[in-house]
Amino acid sequence: MFGLLAGYALIFFSFGVGGFDVLPDFLGYFLVFRCLDRLCYKSDSFRRARPLALGMTAVALLSALLPLFIKGSLANIVKTAAVVLSLGFFYLIVKGIEEIEKVESMDLRSQKLKKAWIVFSLSQLICTFIPVGESTGIKLILTLGAVGSVVFALVILVYLYMAKVTYDYVEAPIEEKAKHQKKLSRKKRKQAKK
Repeated sequence: MFGLLAGYALIFFSFGVGGFDVLPDFLGYFLVFRCLDRLCYKSDSFRRARPLALGMTAVALLSALLPLFIKGSLANIVKTAAVVLSLGFFYLIVKGIEEIEKVESMDLRSQKLKKAWIVFSLSQLICTFIPVGESTGIKLILTLGAVGSVVFALVILVYLYMAKVTYDYVEAPIEEKAKHQKKLSRKKRKQAKK
């Protein structure tokens, strides 16, 4: 689950230098895709999210590159679509964690993660769809939306970290046994060839 944590850290936070994001979202989505390679057999939601992760990688790359070449409404439409699609994609990730939690009977804090996702999504939608205006009320709503996005992105990362630690603690012995079984089967095949 490290890929989910690292990927979403890249997706949630931007660090711009000269108009270029040093922590590009498309790398975050690619890390999530790589993690889903290992987790897709444990959850239907992860299985559905895996090809979408590649699509989100492409959308995030397009969203990052398009403003360099095209200004105005097309770039804004792509960025808005990227935000909306990412919220739906992250819902599948939360649902996948919930499914693993039920099947494996472990506490991955999926309900808390889901609540944090709802607040984060509302904050993102406020920042995306409410136009910037001169009104003090609009500025206050946008500020609350931006603060909510940052705070709940951190909350989500903390819950993802806690889920990762719990999952790794339970799954590590199973993965070690699987690696050991693979080594034994390789040795048996080599001995059979001789």
